[in-house]
Amino acid sequence: MFRNLLILLLLLTLMACAHGAAPGIPFEGEVVYVVVEGGFYGIRTSDGRRLDPVNLPDDLKQDGLPVAGAYIVREGA
Repeated sequence: MFRNLLILLLLLTLMACAHGAAPGIPFEGEVVYVVVEGGFYGIRTSDGRRLDPVNLPDDLKQDGLPVAGAYIVREGA
Protein backbone atom coordinates (compact mmCIF):
# COMPACT_ATOMS: atom_id res chain seq x y z
CA MET A 1 0.00 0.00 0.00
CA PHE A 2 2.80 2.42 0.93
CA ARG A 3 4.66 1.40 -2.23
CA ASN A 4 1.64 2.35 -4.37
CA LEU A 5 1.49 5.74 -2.72
CA LEU A 6 5.17 6.37 -3.40
CA ILE A 7 4.80 5.28 -7.02
CA LEU A 8 1.85 7.66 -7.51
CA LEU A 9 3.73 10.58 -5.98
CA LEU A 10 6.83 9.84 -8.05
CA LEU A 11 4.84 9.61 -11.29
CA LEU A 12 3.00 12.86 -10.62
CA THR A 13 6.26 14.63 -9.75
CA LEU A 14 8.02 13.36 -12.86
CA MET A 15 5.10 14.33 -15.09
CA ALA A 16 5.08 17.86 -13.68
CA CYS A 17 8.84 18.25 -14.08
CA ALA A 18 8.86 16.81 -17.60
CA HIS A 19 6.29 19.30 -18.85
CA GLY A 20 7.60 22.29 -16.93
CA ALA A 21 4.13 22.69 -15.44
CA ALA A 22 3.14 23.60 -11.92
CA PRO A 23 2.91 20.53 -9.69
CA GLY A 24 -0.87 20.79 -9.46
CA ILE A 25 -3.22 20.93 -6.51
CA PRO A 26 -2.07 18.65 -3.68
CA PHE A 27 -4.48 16.20 -2.06
CA GLU A 28 -4.74 13.29 0.36
CA GLY A 29 -7.62 10.84 0.21
CA GLU A 30 -8.67 7.36 -0.80
CA VAL A 31 -9.63 5.49 -3.93
CA VAL A 32 -13.36 4.68 -4.07
CA TYR A 33 -15.33 2.46 -6.41
CA VAL A 34 -18.42 4.32 -7.63
CA VAL A 35 -21.34 2.19 -8.84
CA VAL A 36 -22.74 4.48 -11.56
CA GLU A 37 -22.96 3.84 -15.32
CA GLY A 38 -21.10 0.54 -15.14
CA GLY A 39 -18.84 1.66 -12.29
CA PHE A 40 -15.52 3.49 -12.11
CA TYR A 41 -12.75 4.31 -9.66
CA GLY A 42 -12.57 7.82 -8.31
CA ILE A 43 -10.76 9.56 -5.46
CA ARG A 44 -12.44 11.14 -2.43
CA THR A 45 -10.11 13.67 -0.84
CA SER A 46 -9.79 14.15 2.90
CA ASP A 47 -11.56 17.52 2.58
CA GLY A 48 -14.52 16.02 0.69
CA ARG A 49 -13.65 16.78 -2.94
CA ARG A 50 -14.41 14.07 -5.50
CA LEU A 51 -11.87 13.52 -8.25
CA ASP A 52 -12.40 11.54 -11.45
CA PRO A 53 -8.91 10.49 -12.60
CA VAL A 54 -8.52 9.89 -16.33
CA ASN A 55 -5.37 7.76 -16.06
CA LEU A 56 -5.47 5.91 -12.74
CA PRO A 57 -3.06 2.93 -13.01
CA ASP A 58 -4.62 -0.52 -12.60
CA ASP A 59 -2.57 -1.31 -9.48
CA LEU A 60 -4.19 1.68 -7.73
CA LYS A 61 -7.75 0.60 -8.54
CA GLN A 62 -8.45 -0.75 -5.05
CA ASP A 63 -11.47 0.50 -3.12
CA GLY A 64 -10.33 2.16 0.12
CA LEU A 65 -6.66 2.53 -0.90
CA PRO A 66 -5.14 5.64 0.73
CA VAL A 67 -3.48 7.94 -1.83
CA ALA A 68 -1.83 11.34 -1.96
CA GLY A 69 -0.57 13.40 -4.84
CA ALA A 70 -1.49 16.39 -6.95
CA TYR A 71 -4.10 16.88 -9.63
CA ILE A 72 -4.58 19.23 -12.55
CA VAL A 73 -8.04 20.40 -13.63
CA ARG A 74 -8.63 19.78 -17.34
CA GLU A 75 -9.92 22.61 -19.50
CA GLY A 76 -13.69 22.39 -19.97
CA ALA A 77 -14.12 19.98 -17.06
